[in-house]
Amino acid sequence: MKPYKNWIFAVIAGLSVFMVLNLMVWEFFTKDILTDNIKSGDYTRVGYITGSSYSFKPTYRGTKSHLESWDYKNEPVDLITIGDSFSNSCGKKDLYYQDWIASHKSLNVLNIQPLPGAGFYKTILIMLNSGFWDELPPKAILIERVERHLIDEFSENFDLEETRPIEDVRKDFQQVQYVNRPPWIGFLNIGNFKFLLYSCLRKIRDDAFFSKVYMRNLDRSFFNVRNDRSLIWGYEDVEHLSRENDQSIKKVNANLNALAERLSKKGIKLYFMPVVDKYNLYSQFLVRNPYPSSHFFEKMRPLPKKYEFVDTKAILFPLAAQGQKDIYWADDSHWSWDATEKILEDTNF
Repeated sequence: MKPYKNWIFAVIAGLSVFMVLNLMVWEFFTKDILTDNIKSGDYTRVGYITGSSYSFKPTYRGTKSHLESWDYKNEPVDLITIGDSFSNSCGKKDLYYQDWIASHKSLNVLNIQPLPGAGFYKTILIMLNSGFWDELPPKAILIERVERHLIDEFSENFDLEETRPIEDVRKDFQQVQYVNRPPWIGFLNIGNFKFLLYSCLRKIRDDAFFSKVYMRNLDRSFFNVRNDRSLIWGYEDVEHLSRENDQSIKKVNANLNALAERLSKKGIKLYFMPVVDKYNLYSQFLVRNPYPSSHFFEKMRPLPKKYEFVDTKAILFPLAAQGQKDIYWADDSHWSWDATEKILEDTNF
């Protein structure tokens, strides 16, 4: 029985060491980046990176709030907004830029979600063709989309006559809500192992070989965190660049012109706000940058437009070049409230 007892003791001792090590890594390193709190941005959480989180992030307090589609009660609407997490309080982690527009421009702003099975462009098109905008006639519509996803979504060959029964559109308009619920994580999790592994491998390669988050040194300080000279970005910021070419960019512009034309017949003005990727904004400041550059905004600017183009790179890059800190948050895929306010101040709604 003695060998059997020794084996049981060894298993118990091994499990105890395993638990204690996990608890130590959790308490000293991963708790702040893996739990759902303001200290943790999405890139530090997914990349298991410490030293880039904030204890506090300034935000905005408006005097007037926007409306949400699921709470809409037939109020008059000046501006419709639709977009990804940037249009939904940066993934429910900040206040809405729509509140700034409502407060400073004295507009009634309604934020809507895409219809099931439809992207942002198709949603606006379907609502137009179904007659929904006749029932809820806005003065303008703003479509926002982050740069890394807009080529895939907006360069399609759209059926400009696509529609759905008005009853379905009405129902989905009120029912669809934006949801962002990070999973609950306890101290015993695979993230503790990934933190230790990625911390070692990131010294060799920016993406730690297996991570979807890159980290590389900048030539100056850009953030008010310990890793003030490090840029953290997602792999999609670079991966999508192979599809960003003259043809696809011209197709995006042509599709937006076609939509703007149709909306204008209803007296609706179209705004398009592509959000410059974090990598794109800071790529010129990376030390010995081995990755390709984005030219989306540079190629989009001279194209003829029948819509209002909100050039977020043209607005934000001069601030970066001047060395302004925290245009984007160091730990996150989203820009800060300083960037939001600057863009809105420079846009004539």
